[in-house]
Amino acid sequence: MFVGPVKASLGMRFDKVYFVGMVEGQVPPRVGGDPLLPERVREQAGLPLLHDPVEERYKYLAAAVGQARTLSFPRSNNASLAGQHPSRWFLEEASRIHGSRVSSKDLTSLTDAPWLNVIASAEDAIEAAAQSQPADLHDYDMHKLWLWLQRGNPFEQHHLAAPSSLLDRAVQMERARTRSKDLTIWDGDLSSNPKYVDGAMERTKPNDERLSATTLEMRVACLYSYFLSHELHIEAPERPEEVASITPLDRGLLVHAILKRFIREARDGGTVPEPGESWDEGHRGLLDAVADREFRDAERHGVTGKALLWEMARTEIRRDLHAFLGADSKIRADHGVSPYAAELSFGMPNSEFPTLEWNNLRFRGVIDRIDVSPDGKTALVLDYKTGGTWGYTNMDNDPVGRGTRLQLPVYALAAQQMLGSGVDVKAAYWFVSSSGKFVTRPRSPVGLDEMQDPFTKVLDAFKASIGRGLFPANPGMSQSKRTENCKYCDFDKICPPQSRRVRTWERKRENDKRIADYLSMVSGGGEEDSQ
Repeated sequence: MFVGPVKASLGMRFDKVYFVGMVEGQVPPRVGGDPLLPERVREQAGLPLLHDPVEERYKYLAAAVGQARTLSFPRSNNASLAGQHPSRWFLEEASRIHGSRVSSKDLTSLTDAPWLNVIASAEDAIEAAAQSQPADLHDYDMHKLWLWLQRGNPFEQHHLAAPSSLLDRAVQMERARTRSKDLTIWDGDLSSNPKYVDGAMERTKPNDERLSATTLEMRVACLYSYFLSHELHIEAPERPEEVASITPLDRGLLVHAILKRFIREARDGGTVPEPGESWDEGHRGLLDAVADREFRDAERHGVTGKALLWEMARTEIRRDLHAFLGADSKIRADHGVSPYAAELSFGMPNSEFPTLEWNNLRFRGVIDRIDVSPDGKTALVLDYKTGGTWGYTNMDNDPVGRGTRLQLPVYALAAQQMLGSGVDVKAAYWFVSSSGKFVTRPRSPVGLDEMQDPFTKVLDAFKASIGRGLFPANPGMSQSKRTENCKYCDFDKICPPQSRRVRTWERKRENDKRIADYLSMVSGGGEEDSQ
């Protein structure tokens, strides 16, 4: 028996061949064109085409030379719960056998055709499998359970569904998640646990855990992720894989490293300009030299991807770095400050500055940059962002972004602790790239006095919910139904399918009054953010 990709079987001969998963868009896979030499241009120039459907089809089908051939496709995707269409190759073969053109819609009306076998559902598949030898113990158990139900016997009385069995717990979980209007033990309600009864956790002292601002943002956005990581101590495995192009995360880290070293070397060399002065050509040369060193380091660590794509990314980064010098000169002049420190850590191992304690929580982190006025009375905390400004558009009115933007208050409080209470500290996100247009959010850096109250309310709601043992799974919907909180979550694979998460959250947030404070914080009283 040989199991593998079809292309891997080229040149082999088999008695029977089974093509599985013949879904449109996957078999054949979509092939992107060459942006420099599109197929139309290649054809006009007499060059070989990158994507030749006839040749590709021949290669695939020639791999299946044998006495029998079976093609199949799944009509739905169990993960997304969405319908699927058969590959055009599946339809071409069906048309050839049927003697006339067969479309995707025609398949449902050809159930009597001797060459077509339709499995209507998972239950139908079990019934069909019952006519042959079970493939394994799981198939055997599924068939016996199906027969038990077909005879009208109660599901709960079957030995496989005995109390506390795996199947019994799985059914309880599914029913609780999909039918209950309130949170249950299966989707974040631990309020009956003695650890949380009567708000016991709310009265405990802070533990030794030091939260980073980014971690706090993710936990506030979806308390279920906090439960999985903090209470169950589940960790996401690392999955090294081939990198085609530098990832946005690695690109951001690279830019941060370059700017940190540039500011530090300029300070060490005593060449940092005054607030009204611009960076000069000497500084441009220093920035290029620092960038070259960091580029080489990134290449050694294997995060830059394919050579051509890396060359393009490197050119873009260098262009943004040169633009940064002009934008930085303006921002320093506007606020009357000069760089004081870069990548200043607090609460970290070997940090010069201690852990920040605020509202019975402990914080650690690294501040991208602190600029200070010549008289030392004003400080500007800047947090670099290398992407676009989407998601930061309402920060003039809401400096903590309903609990999703907590770096500024944490870093501003830490800077205040470092510099002293007599310093007026303001903070802003600074988008240091052409995609971010070198703007700040909020547009005018916000002071601690404007952030402390909303920040405290966020922490109060956060602590109150976890103190009562309530960890709702909030996918973070927007008007487009995108589950924003799930995009980069380590636990995306172990949560219910996307469509179920949305329906479950909509139902439970509308009915479970215990999470009203949390809802008021993250969604303005239950309404989703329209940004």
